[in-house]
Amino acid sequence: MAMLPEVHVSLDRLAIQHIYQLFLPLVPGGTLVIGLCVAYQSPLASPSVFAYLGRVAAVCFFAFAVGLMLTAVSTICSGVAVGVVQAIVFRNPRLRPSRSNRPISQNPLWRTVAAAFLDKLAPTPPPPNATGSGIFISAAQFLPGAAPPNVVGYDVMWNDWYNILQDYVLRGRDIVNQDILFAWVEIQATAWAFAFLSLYPALGRHWTVFFISAVIILFAALMPFVMIYNYWKTDRLTPLDFIARLLAEIKGREDKAAPPTQ
Repeated sequence: MAMLPEVHVSLDRLAIQHIYQLFLPLVPGGTLVIGLCVAYQSPLASPSVFAYLGRVAAVCFFAFAVGLMLTAVSTICSGVAVGVVQAIVFRNPRLRPSRSNRPISQNPLWRTVAAAFLDKLAPTPPPPNATGSGIFISAAQFLPGAAPPNVVGYDVMWNDWYNILQDYVLRGRDIVNQDILFAWVEIQATAWAFAFLSLYPALGRHWTVFFISAVIILFAALMPFVMIYNYWKTDRLTPLDFIARLLAEIKGREDKAAPPTQ
């Protein structure tokens, strides 16, 4: 769960696409409050206008408070569900996700650019007498199963750097989009409201609604794990985009190191 962003309203970046987060708790809270109003035949009816407005304000406040509580419940449920499923999947070698990008990390062009960027951190190539080839030797140049252990280890190190450098060039960018995560939490909170109303005696028990709500709750609770799994399973950049970004990093570093022109 460490790679998931916090579920909160981002007041430090006010914009149309973020202001909506302030009012999202009204969706699950309003769903539950409206259902209860229907169950008790609209308690808002009153001959006094001021009493009516006061009750509307009280119901709006109650709906927002209930929405926040449902959001908190949904966040906790997601955390527990993701923690349990992640522990099961990542401890099983057959289920543990891994990126199939080792052939891509053997690309000579990428290794040339990455070696220039890493400088002294670049993996040390195998001795020429062990491979009979140059610096960009890889296990792909041998028959299947015939590559020496030092060549296989060389490929593994480059593959690790391939994954590490992807995150480096994308530093500052969220692995999981906070807005998407927030939306799924509110979807789950709304489903909790419908699940409660479907079993409320005054509204009658609607098992079909309860079953659909339960499915939505489970799906929304596990959605953060799907995002984490996709991160571990797939590359964040295409090979060409990755090389281009590394070149930009090298160019930026050279520009900073260059003496100022007069």
